[in-house]
Amino acid sequence: MKKHLRIFLACLCTLLCCALLAGCTLALPGAQPQSSTAPAAQQSSLVAFSSLSQNISEAGYYNTLYTGDAKHTIYLLSLYDFSEMQHRVLCEKEGCTHTDGTCDAYLQASTLVARPGALYAICPRYFIDPADESGLADFVAMDENGQNHRTLSTISDNWTFTGADEQYLYGFCEDAFGRISLSDGTETYLLRNARGKFLFWGKIAGVWDGRFVTVHWGDATRAEGVEIGLLSPEGVYTLLGTVPQGTFLSYSGSVLMGDTLYYIDSSNGTVMSFALDAGETHEVSTALCQYDRDEGQGFHSCQRWYLSTANNALLAMVYGADEASGDIWKESLYHIDISTGAANPLSLKQEYRNKSSEAEMADGPGWGEPGFVTPLAETQQGLFVVSAYEFYMDSYLDENGQKVEYETSRPVYALISAEDYLSGTPNYQEFKDLPVPA
Repeated sequence: MKKHLRIFLACLCTLLCCALLAGCTLALPGAQPQSSTAPAAQQSSLVAFSSLSQNISEAGYYNTLYTGDAKHTIYLLSLYDFSEMQHRVLCEKEGCTHTDGTCDAYLQASTLVARPGALYAICPRYFIDPADESGLADFVAMDENGQNHRTLSTISDNWTFTGADEQYLYGFCEDAFGRISLSDGTETYLLRNARGKFLFWGKIAGVWDGRFVTVHWGDATRAEGVEIGLLSPEGVYTLLGTVPQGTFLSYSGSVLMGDTLYYIDSSNGTVMSFALDAGETHEVSTALCQYDRDEGQGFHSCQRWYLSTANNALLAMVYGADEASGDIWKESLYHIDISTGAANPLSLKQEYRNKSSEAEMADGPGWGEPGFVTPLAETQQGLFVVSAYEFYMDSYLDENGQKVEYETSRPVYALISAEDYLSGTPNYQEFKDLPVPA
């Protein structure tokens, strides 16, 4: 059976639940009633998680590596260290081979959250015993170097986190928006019935004025407008305003920057803005409309596009049909000038290294042309990106015990300044000592 070391990217989205806890019947461990007040410091330090930012602190990007075979998987904590610009397994045991459960870095975790000076993990019990159906997990705290593990509490294994402050992790569990104390692991469920509203049919876009900015677009049958609102750390929801249905591109078609929510008009590709303080919408740019195509049955090609940011720059990834190849996913990346509406094309693309010319990947990196470099997270040290993919040969034993070789790849993570990124200057600081096959 295939045996090698690879990166498990825990990408997290927003999840689960809303409505006051009064009458809540959640049978989850440690649940406490809603607090009536919260310290002022909570709002000042509140941040929202986006893309990989949940796994990033000033120390670097934490992830889980795994090795082993189909019968026994070894989970290892690792860090892309921002100060040393290298990848390392978080083990301090001299002579350790990092291949079994005696390794200091061994931790069977499904979720990691990095905070200043500390790392937290959810360790489901079914990872240890596959027959365990309790739905419970250990909430584990440790130092930023992955040492001194401390189990703070027993919690549900169903949490998905959307943000944090100095005292709590915030997110969704079962049907409730809630939080977990960073000091003792206590779960508090604050608002019910938000799973559908802010996960399946909406999202948390960021933080403004000490509260989470929420977007709720509803399902295909929804007649009301798209709701833009605020969700406080205490679970109080406030509606700011609405945008007409049919003119708001859901999921990745919107992004928060400062006090403004930018979004793509899904009917024509116009970039619009919603001012959170005034509750008003404005046209930002029509420069991308020329790339939109009506593909029939009410579907426009702009519904494949998405928005992102690079510090205070608004980015738009545009997918359109390439007449020469017939590819409907031909991509172009633009920097939208929010003051003039101009769309300036960006040029940095990922590099494929050591890829054999004969091998054709079925999907993923190596299939087709290299993609654009896009920010995975914004850090104090710069934009965290994948600058390249390194290809190598791996192997596994088939059902007849025969060795089968195949070509695969691993990402090359890097930091780059926003200025270099926007100007197309590939001045990357790439991480050394990338994980290699076991």
